[in-house]
Amino acid sequence: MIAEFHAKALAEIAGVKLVAAYNRSPAKGRDFATKHGIAFAETPEALLANPAVDIVCLCTPSGDHLAPAIACAKSGKHVVVEKPLEVTLARCDELTAACAKAGVTVAGILPRRFGAGAVALKSALGAGRFGRLTMAGALIPWWRTQAYYDSAAWRGTFALDGGGAVMNQGIHTVDLLLWFLGAPKKVSATAGLVAHEGIEVEDIAHGLAFVARWNGQTKGDFAYSVAEHSLLVTDIFTTQNPNAPVKWQLAALLHDAPEYVIGDMISPVKAAVGPSYGELDDRLTAAIHSRFGLPAQIPVTIKKQIKAADKISAWLEAVQIAGFTAAEADRFFGKIDSNMAETLKIRLRPPVDIRNDFTAKHRELMEKL
Repeated sequence: MIAEFHAKALAEIAGVKLVAAYNRSPAKGRDFATKHGIAFAETPEALLANPAVDIVCLCTPSGDHLAPAIACAKSGKHVVVEKPLEVTLARCDELTAACAKAGVTVAGILPRRFGAGAVALKSALGAGRFGRLTMAGALIPWWRTQAYYDSAAWRGTFALDGGGAVMNQGIHTVDLLLWFLGAPKKVSATAGLVAHEGIEVEDIAHGLAFVARWNGQTKGDFAYSVAEHSLLVTDIFTTQNPNAPVKWQLAALLHDAPEYVIGDMISPVKAAVGPSYGELDDRLTAAIHSRFGLPAQIPVTIKKQIKAADKISAWLEAVQIAGFTAAEADRFFGKIDSNMAETLKIRLRPPVDIRNDFTAKHRELMEKL
C-alpha cells in the first residue's frame, strides 16, 4: 500500500525515475512493476546490484527496516526509510551508524515539515515573532479501525509496528514539535489499549500527563504540576490549621481537581465560558467531593482557609520558579509571612515522583476519613 504513495510521489519529482522494485511476494512485486513500467528484481541482492539504482525506498514493516537498510548502505545506495526509522533507539542507532560508515545518506519519511503552514510557523519562530516559548501542545484525534490492524499480522505488534497511537499515528506531530522547539530535556507519558482487540500496542496516549501550573515557568528541568501545587497547599493548610479534620485536609488536596478533569484545555475553557466559569468550577468540585465522600459544598470558613494557603503557595511558586520579584508577587497574591517565604522551598521533581506522592497522600487521607 505505502509503496504506491512512494511511486506517485517519485513521479512528481523532476529528475527522479523509478527503475526497479522488489517484493518478498513475487506476485505482488510483478504486479507493481508491470503497473509502473519498471523492472522486477527477483532478490534484494539483484536490486542492489542494479547500477541504475542510486536510492532505495524501504517500505517494509517498521521493525524490519534495519537489515535491508544496512544492506543498502553496504551496497553504496542511499536509503529512504518509511516512518518510524526503526522500533527501538538501539536499532535506529545501528541503522544510522551503518549509513554513516558507508558514506550514504539515510532519510526518514517525515513530510509534515514541508507543509506550507509548518514552514511558515518555523520561519516565524526563527524570526522571534512569538518571543520566548514556554509551552506547546498538540492534539491528534486520529483513529485506526480494527480492520486496519486486522489487515496484516505485523500491525499492532511491538516487534514489527513498534507502537500505535504515538509511534505510528502521532509520529509526524511529535516530529513537528521537535523541529519547532528542539529536543526536550525530560519526557513522561501514559498510554493504554482501550478500543481495539488482538493488538499489543497503545491506541491512546497522553504526553505531559501532569498539567503545568506555570506556563511561564523559567526555572528547573521539570514542569511544576497541579499535583505538586496541591501537595504544597495541603501542607500549608494543615500547618496553619493543625486541628483541621481529615475531610478538610482532603478538600485542600483536591481544591484544584477541576483543572485535572478539564486537563490541558483549562485556559481556553475559561476564556470560552467567561464569567460563568465559576459556576462550572463549583459543579465540578461538588461532583469530585461527592465521589470521595466529602460534602458537595464546604463551609465558607474552610474555603477561605484553603484559599489563603493557595495564595501562599502561588506567591512561593511565582518567586521561586516563575521569575517574579517579591514585590511583584506581593501585588498579585498579597504579602506572606517572611519566615514562611524563607523556609518553604519548591523542589522540582520527576512527574512519576509527584504522582506517587500525590496518590499516597490521597490514599492516606481516604483511609483516615
